Amino acid sequence: MAAPVVLGSVSRAEQASGTSLQVSVPAGVTAGETLTAFIIASGGTTTQPGSWNRAAGSNNPGTTVSVYIDTWIATNSEPASYTWTGLTTGRATGFMCRTSGANTVTVFDVTPSVGTNTGVGANCVIASQTTVTNDTLLMTVVGGNAAVGLTWTPPAGMSTLSSSTGTGRGASLAAVSQPIAGATGTQTWSWSSTNLEMRAVMVAIRPAVVSAGAASLGGSGTLAASGVVVPATAGAASLSATGFAIADGHVPSFTVFRPDLGTITRPSSGTVTRPNTGTVTRPRTET
Repeated sequence: MAAPVVLGSVSRAEQASGTSLQVSVPAGVTAGETLTAFIIASGGTTTQPGSWNRAAGSNNPGTTVSVYIDTWIATNSEPASYTWTGLTTGRATGFMCRTSGANTVTVFDVTPSVGTNTGVGANCVIASQTTVTNDTLLMTVVGGNAAVGLTWTPPAGMSTLSSSTGTGRGASLAAVSQPIAGATGTQTWSWSSTNLEMRAVMVAIRPAVVSAGAASLGGSGTLAASGVVVPATAGAASLSATGFAIADGHVPSFTVFRPDLGTITRPSSGTVTRPNTGTVTRPRTET
């Protein structure tokens, strides 16, 4: 399994005033990729495009700055842009990125966490969240009640993907992969301004489910990409499997327990050994 990957360039939209914000779809998007939009407005609420999903906890509204994160699974006919409405009149900034390898059913691994600075100092600390899946992609966005002359410092270990340039609401976007599930720890954004409201949100994008591909088994049982096959009955003395591949390119292994044959082991590479008689058939495609 591999963490989701941000593809190409992040699109950015900025405006000095208005109650709606149009954000371009990143170039090169293909069906099945996850589009994630990060909207930073001048306080209040926003309304996402009708097809987009706003998960519980993926927003952090404030008085002078608000942050919202929405997702959408791309189709074969994406428009050039999407528009967010209902913004409080004022500066706004939006980012949109395309991600491959994300889970298209449950995009966020756990409930997002937020950070708030109501106007003291220059840091915004995001609460820790505890992921439950290995190889998530942590993405965090921050917004502040300023527009020009800003320098953002992302949380330690994260890479900045995009930042506002001075026209819209001050904002920055960063990401890092988390190979092992568990607590992320608190994440701290810093900026070159002080004593102004700041709002931030962090999400953990869950990787796609690994599929074993097509498989058939004489008798009944379960065949996993890497695991154990246990037929309920002896059935025919054969096992066939095709299309075995997983995201990072490794060939999986499996073991078959047969009451009439003993144990048949098929390693990740090499040959299948069978301690007794019978036939093992394994036509497959490996990548």
